[in-house]
Amino acid sequence: MAAGRKSDTATEPGRSVGSAWLRDGVDAGEVGVWRWDVLTNELAWSGNMEAIHRLPEGSFDGTFNAFTRDIHPDDRERVLALLHHALEKDQRYLVQYRLPPGPLGAIRWVEGRGSILRDANGRPTHMTGVCHDITSHKNAEAELALRARQQEAVVELGERALSGESQADLFAQAVNVVAELTEADFSELLDLSQDRDTLQLRAGYGWNVDIVGESVATSEASTQVGATLRSSQPIVVVDFAADERFVLSERLTAHNVQSGASVTIPGSEGTPFGVLAVFCKRIRCTSSTDVRFLQSVANVLGSAMRAVQDKERKDLLIGELRHRVGNLFSLVQALHRQTGQSATDARDLEMKFGARLAALASSHAMILDGGWQKTSLRGLMETTLAAYRDRVSFSGTDVRLPADAAFSFSMALHELATNANKYGALSNDHGKLIIDCRAVPDALGQKLVMVWKEQDGPPPKERESAGFGSRLISQVVERQLGGLFRRELEADGLRITIEFPVEAGAATTR
Repeated sequence: MAAGRKSDTATEPGRSVGSAWLRDGVDAGEVGVWRWDVLTNELAWSGNMEAIHRLPEGSFDGTFNAFTRDIHPDDRERVLALLHHALEKDQRYLVQYRLPPGPLGAIRWVEGRGSILRDANGRPTHMTGVCHDITSHKNAEAELALRARQQEAVVELGERALSGESQADLFAQAVNVVAELTEADFSELLDLSQDRDTLQLRAGYGWNVDIVGESVATSEASTQVGATLRSSQPIVVVDFAADERFVLSERLTAHNVQSGASVTIPGSEGTPFGVLAVFCKRIRCTSSTDVRFLQSVANVLGSAMRAVQDKERKDLLIGELRHRVGNLFSLVQALHRQTGQSATDARDLEMKFGARLAALASSHAMILDGGWQKTSLRGLMETTLAAYRDRVSFSGTDVRLPADAAFSFSMALHELATNANKYGALSNDHGKLIIDCRAVPDALGQKLVMVWKEQDGPPPKERESAGFGSRLISQVVERQLGGLFRRELEADGLRITIEFPVEAGAATTR
């Protein structure tokens, strides 16, 4: 069936069409009515068409050219082509087009529909139809499409993480994706330093200079990323200039940042790996959906980082197992030799040597026997050093460690004891060991500070290179516990300082 029909009396150009009831109907339905005189190029609009087209009342001059000027430049050619196609093919006209950007760059979408009117000879004389604002519908479509792309991006990042892709490549992909799919000007992945005071840029998007690998932020509560770490909650800043909570860094100021959103990258044992953040050069409230997307990406990154950490722990445990077996034999030999030197007879040797072997076995079984629950640090040290209890003194506070942290620390403690037995204060008959533990506040909560001080042993010697045991201690403390390890040679003996974060309330009294 042809779209055209016989024309009735033409409406005067620029004049409102229809009767009062028609005007009431189109106003109620937020639908505009139009009529185009194909021969004169004059165009009549209903009274609400100016509002639909975002024009001042009375500004439309009733010409077809005025209508085409009010179409977005990128859509104008397509709209005109569809109009002429409808005339040539005698088909109904249907088009969706944008208006030029309004205040703050807002885009309005309009849908137009029309049919052709012909005279008695079949020539097209008019086209008449309706228009209505479909901006909310188009925005909903765009929102759904964006959310689908965000979900696909999270899945793809997860697959890349599982495939064993390098962290550098995964991080670079992540910051690019979150910037693109949250329509941000900048993005960054910040890695919390071992001292938990600063954050290092591991990957970034949009920054003017290459600052990857540099410390670019602090964990202080006065900064947005610092507050994010402390609260472990997403933080959105709509306008930094009006937000009194945070101080804008020189880097963000230099890049004209006005708004941003940040989330934590979850780590192990309640300590985050760092922060994932996006920033914009315009005032903007990042939507809750975008924040959830940002957190989903951060969760994928956290899982990937934990997987690397777990692999390192596994490799470390295998190396530790090899090394510990050798150390156990050496330690048993040393215990037997030292016990034999002070034993009065075979019976005395048997009793003392058996007691020391039992203490050694207890330190290994303590954590497992505790059901893999939180373990007393003091108890762990006392068990490990039970064979030398008359030569070891403890001071300070006790701390209850999560099972993983306790297991990691037990490896470091075993190496310290082994080294002290081989080379330090426990290698002779009169050396002493003084251990002090304190839970002290730090930038993000509290940390354990343990000082291991050896006295009256052989004079400590500076070694050209660290042995496996020392490297193992350093790796356990710094990589597995996220802490610091220092070894100092003092005049009266070796001094070891170990620091690592602990949960709030972990300290106990004994």
